[in-house]
Amino acid sequence: MKQKCIFCKERTKYLLSTKDYNRKKSNLEFQYNQCFKCKTINLVNIPNDINKFYKIDYHNTKDKKLILRDNKSKIQYLLNLNLKKKNAILDIGSGYGEFLYCAKVFGYKPEGFDLSTEIARYTLKNFNIKTHVGINIKDLKKKYNLITMWQSLEHFKNPKSTIKQLISKVKTGGYVILSLPNPSSLGFKLFKSKWPHLDAPRHLYLIKSQFLINLFLKNKYKLILKTSNDQDSKYNNRLSYSILISNLCSKKSFFNLSKFHRMFFSVMGLIIEKFLYYFENKNFQGSCYTLVFKKI
Repeated sequence: MKQKCIFCKERTKYLLSTKDYNRKKSNLEFQYNQCFKCKTINLVNIPNDINKFYKIDYHNTKDKKLILRDNKSKIQYLLNLNLKKKNAILDIGSGYGEFLYCAKVFGYKPEGFDLSTEIARYTLKNFNIKTHVGINIKDLKKKYNLITMWQSLEHFKNPKSTIKQLISKVKTGGYVILSLPNPSSLGFKLFKSKWPHLDAPRHLYLIKSQFLINLFLKNKYKLILKTSNDQDSKYNNRLSYSILISNLCSKKSFFNLSKFHRMFFSVMGLIIEKFLYYFENKNFQGSCYTLVFKKI
């Protein structure tokens, strides 16, 4: 199936076919192409009923103490920016609001942006934090000191438009943090269609970090940080190997296994992650990458 790249309008070529190995919602086959020029990887046959591949428990709800513990890496990113208290933060793809809650605890004024009205109600009820639903980013009434997208850009049907709108909503001197699956990762090179962070059909795009860097530099931003070796990436390295082994050994989704079996596969993932640690931390090959930009 031929298709032009959403970013640079160049031709794309067939890369691989895969299935929903992670959630096992269907047995459909999904095709990914890759752009000849910018190397963006895109899902060609996006399901019309894409929402069925997400469930309300797609992100698990947690106790507030666990939220703070599990988001230490994101909290550290936030604190390293030295934002002023009560500065405005927008988290795009905010889900159940874990990062929003963390930002609120540390004295900032966070808002969410998501597609789910039900999740927005959950965030308002449990954290008293507003989540924007049913509007475009460009229609938001104000600009922000920080906009974050933690593992969410790859879910958007039009990431080019999303980035363009995001760029316009940051105050001068403000920041953007993007975290995405890494198509240059060792895991993707080794496992191709079986790589868990391909996550078909939920991940519609895998975008090279350098392409995003060039895009932001052209729009009066400077790059503050580029890494695939932070704590979130290490966690996702381990998680990807846990899910991979589970997918190979079990007919059930890793997320639907018993606590014992999840623990077993998690230990196996940890062993593999330790074995491959040197290679994944060399030449930007972690499973995910994080970019931090400042608007100048």
